[in-house]
Amino acid sequence: MPYDTKVEHIVPWLKTILKREGCAGDVHAVRLAGGGTSNRKFRGFAFVDFKSRKAAKKCRKFHNTLFRGRKVSIEPCSRKNYSYPKSTKGEDDVEGDVKRQLKRLVDSDSVDAMVKEACFASEGTLREHDLDEKLRSFLSLLPRKVGVAALKAIQKQTSKAPRTSRARYFMGIVKKVSKQHWDKSEAKRKRVTPREQP
Repeated sequence: MPYDTKVEHIVPWLKTILKREGCAGDVHAVRLAGGGTSNRKFRGFAFVDFKSRKAAKKCRKFHNTLFRGRKVSIEPCSRKNYSYPKSTKGEDDVEGDVKRQLKRLVDSDSVDAMVKEACFASEGTLREHDLDEKLRSFLSLLPRKVGVAALKAIQKQTSKAPRTSRARYFMGIVKKVSKQHWDKSEAKRKRVTPREQP
């Protein structure tokens, strides 16, 4: 995996690929090797805990697929008992900590306001119920400017959307805009790296 990978990048990608297999909700936790909240540098791999063996087996199908432009090696790994990170030991609400791993960049009220504004600007071609809860949840994981750009792209494509599966069509647009954003930020990061002077 790229060395600037965060848990917020891995979880949506896993849920997307596992959604096709019918087990998107079976991702329990993602732990980065090094990196994360520790002071150590990320070592380029992560451990994923699943709620079911089925999800773990299905995930192995995606060995050597691309993740943020690099091939991913997916191999089985097991341990006898799940142990929570040291930061959560002794706390009663471990579930809350697992859920907090998905860092929401935009709160749900702001996403709803952005959706209402996009629907109003579309002059009736886009309705709020066309943008389902999954899409709104995905928008909350993106930076605000990317979410706004995605909603503008949806407004432009509303007339081309199929009547039956509009939410899935719009989700594809949001993912495309999101990927473009990450690709641009990656290219920008590579350009900014200092060059050696003779």
